Parts: sequence; structure tokens; C-alpha cells
Amino acid sequence: MRLRLIPFIQRLVPMTRAGRPLTIRCLRLFTVGLIALATTVAGCGGAQHATSTSSAKPPAATTSPSTSLDVYAASLVFTGGLSGKVNGAQAPPSQASHACGGGSVDVDVTLGGQVYALNGSASAFHGPGQYKAGLGSEFNLMIWSPTNDIWTTTSGSATYKDDKSLAIDADLTNLMAGPGEPNSTAHVSGSMSCG
Repeated sequence: MRLRLIPFIQRLVPMTRAGRPLTIRCLRLFTVGLIALATTVAGCGGAQHATSTSSAKPPAATTSPSTSLDVYAASLVFTGGLSGKVNGAQAPPSQASHACGGGSVDVDVTLGGQVYALNGSASAFHGPGQYKAGLGSEFNLMIWSPTNDIWTTTSGSATYKDDKSLAIDADLTNLMAGPGEPNSTAHVSGSMSCG
């Protein structure tokens, strides 16, 4: 049995090699694929975003690096939308991206009992010294929260001691929050290393 579609829809729906309209079975598979795609796209923002823009301040930071992972030096103070103090860092889990050296410092830290992934990197590392921070600048710090918020530097600087350790003093913005939302900006200062 063949399904007859209105001419506009027929132009949008692929035809078989013989130029005949799709059968009901093929149309159902096509529809299921579109629904799966729409569900995936809709799941990228939605409910998790609503919890991430709460006006309540996050709990103060603590650190508790796992003994099974490499432990690194870190002393960071966060104020604003991210708030707390970090006194240590650890290597990301083995399945996560982990760059250490050449101007990249990937570490995990614990803020308020939850693990945040930090990635500091110089776009063109040229040795120890100061790098301007912010999107499109020489240095960028990205922070991924457990609630899928993504924080990035907007201004400030990072000063590398060597290719695996740096001091930072920078402003951050939550890319998942709308302009002017409460707790959508933060500041970080201190140092971190991955080796």
C-alpha cells in the first residue's frame, strides 16, 4: 500500500530510486528519525538550564581529590556566581580529555561537593610569561559544571610559570545564562598546575 502525500510534502520527502513515493513503512522510519533528532536537540537545553540559573549562591568550595588519580597543586578563589576556595586539584578521569603541558592545564576541582572540570590553555604558548585572558585572546579558561553550565574567561590575565602551571586573575561569564541573570558572572584568582 502506498501513501499519497500532498504535493508540497512529496517534494520534502525523499523518493525511491524508481521515483515512486515512499511506502508507509519507509515514511514511519523517516518520521521516527525526525522525532529522535528533535528529542535530542530539545534535550540540549531544557530542564537542566532552569536549575543552573538559580539566584541562590553555590555552597562554599571544598576539595577532596580521589587517591586513585594524580593530585595536583591548586589554590583558587572563586567569587560571584561560582563561589568558594579550592586547595587542590586532580587529573580528570581516564575517559575525559586530559591535556597537561604545552600551555594546557586540564584539572578537576571540587566546589561545594561537586566536581568541576577546568581547562586553561594558551592559544599559542610561547613560554613563561603573561597572557591576556578572554575569548579570542591569548589565554582562555573553560569551566564545565556538573549542571552543564559552561563558564569562560571574559577578561584578565594568566601568568605561566612553566608550560604546566599558571597563576590566574580573571573574570568569568556563564555561557548558559542569559544577559543580566543573577549569578551569571564570577571572578577567579590564584594558581593551578597539572604536573
